[in-house]
Amino acid sequence: QIDSDWLCLDDEAYPEVLRKLPFAPPVLFFRGDPARMAGLSLAVVGARRCTMMGIEIAESFSRFAVGSNFVVVSGMARGIDQAAHRGARGRTIAVLGQGLASPMSASRRGCLGRILKAGGLVLSEFLPHLPASRWTFPQRNRIIAGLSRSVLVVEATRRSGALITARHALEYGRDVLAVPGHPGQPLAQGCLKLLREGARMVASRSDLEDALGVAGVIPTAHGNLLDGHPCGV
Repeated sequence: QIDSDWLCLDDEAYPEVLRKLPFAPPVLFFRGDPARMAGLSLAVVGARRCTMMGIEIAESFSRFAVGSNFVVVSGMARGIDQAAHRGARGRTIAVLGQGLASPMSASRRGCLGRILKAGGLVLSEFLPHLPASRWTFPQRNRIIAGLSRSVLVVEATRRSGALITARHALEYGRDVLAVPGHPGQPLAQGCLKLLREGARMVASRSDLEDALGVAGVIPTAHGNLLDGHPCGV
C-alpha cells in the first residue's frame, strides 16, 4: 500500500501550466514535494534500451539543468528516463503511466524510492491501483510535456514514445531539443527525425546552456565530457 495525496483541477495549488492544457488531468495523485512543479522544468526523455553514452549524456545534461535552477521531468522508465532522474539528484519530477500503488518492476520501485528520499516528486493522473498499459504511457506523456518549458530527447528510435512527448511539446508551444547521433544507428533515428523537422540540436553542454538561456557552465562529475563535444557523432 502506498499513501498519496492529490490535487484537483480547481485547487489553488494545481499547477497552472497543466491547468491551461487541453484535456488537463482532473486529478493529480502525488507523493513527495509538490513545490517541484512551481519552477522552470526541462523534460529529459528517451529510449528504454539505450547506450551507455546515452545514459552519460542524460545524467550530465540533467545535472547541468539542475545547476541552472531547472527541475528535471521524466517518466521513470528504465534507460534514459532513470538516468535523467539520477542526474537531477532530487530536483526532479517523475510522471508515471500507472497508479502510484500499482505493481512495478524492482528497478522502477528503487528509482521511485530514491526520488522521494532526495526530495523529488512522483505524479500520476491514474487511480492508485490502475496498472500500466499500452494507452496509459502515451497519455502520461502529455503531462511530461505540459510541465516542461523544453523537452530534450536523448536517444530514440523512430517509433519511440519519446517522440509522442515531443509532439505534445510542439502542440503546447514548448521547445523541442534533440541530441544528434550517428545516422547508421537505430537509436539515433528518432532524434534525427526531430532535427529534420526543426528541433534544436543539443550536442554539448554549451548548446544546452544556449537553449535554456542560462549563463555559466556548471561542473559535473564527468568534467568536460560533453563541453563542445558532439554527442555520438
